[in-house]
Amino acid sequence: MLFFLLLLPISVLGQLVSWVPPHAQLINAYVYNATVFTTAVGDKTVYIKQKGLDFDGLSDEHSAAVLYLQSICRFVAVDVLERQNASSWAELWIGDVYCTRDGESWLWLKWLPLRFSAYRGFVDFVNKSIEASTPVGRFVGYIPTGWYLDRLTKTVFKIEEVQIDLLYELRNLYTTVEQLREELKKALAEREASTAALRQTEAKVAALEETIKNLREALVQRESAIRLLQTNLAAARGESEYLRRQLEEARKELEAARRQLEEIEGRLIEASIEAEKWKSMYLQLKTEGGGFDIFIVVVAGAAAAAALLILRRRGVWRT
Repeated sequence: MLFFLLLLPISVLGQLVSWVPPHAQLINAYVYNATVFTTAVGDKTVYIKQKGLDFDGLSDEHSAAVLYLQSICRFVAVDVLERQNASSWAELWIGDVYCTRDGESWLWLKWLPLRFSAYRGFVDFVNKSIEASTPVGRFVGYIPTGWYLDRLTKTVFKIEEVQIDLLYELRNLYTTVEQLREELKKALAEREASTAALRQTEAKVAALEETIKNLREALVQRESAIRLLQTNLAAARGESEYLRRQLEEARKELEAARRQLEEIEGRLIEASIEAEKWKSMYLQLKTEGGGFDIFIVVVAGAAAAAALLILRRRGVWRT
């Protein structure tokens, strides 16, 4: 803070400029001579003179002063201190006259002796550790009294009355406020950036949640498919086991049928042998006498009936 206060008078350079008092009145006045302006108010001509200012120069000096005033006094303001009736058609106003070319700074006509030596008047100065810019020059540390504008704080004040310490404090507070504004702007920008990043993160999270949801649905579908395949596999295994048992039983039945077939074939062979035996006996008997035909038929029928009975008991022949 001390370092800032030490540099503050230097930082005023270009910021503190001569100005017009807030109570002065703007008028449409023109340069009449080196010390007087003129304007019309109603049906009267008004002459306006800067109080405490006179001109003792020669003709050339007067022309130069008038040209300077005409070039710099595009706008005029006056603080009237005294009014005098010069005649029935004219008035004289005495007071403080201010003028400016472009509104950047104002010239108090009382300061003209600082510009032209032909002017006579008393200019007060104050010794202040500040710098000021005026139309008649730049002043450092030792400046003429009058009205000034502090561009930094936008404050209009009179130098002979102002407390510079208060001005310093005001400028300090203004600088602090500006710094706080910059910090606030930076914080708002950072918050905006954080908000944008948060929105992007939320969008990514939403996308990931959607992906997780889709993956979960796909997982559920896959689990359902796996359960269906497992059910089908179990059913296929059951059916395979059932078919295996059926095949085993069929194999057993086939084996039993094979054994029965072999037994039948053996019986048939035995029956064939028996039949051949009886046939031989029949032929022999027939050759010898022929009286036993009926007996032979009966005996053959009995033998066939006996063979069928044996087969039925073994379960091979079924009616």
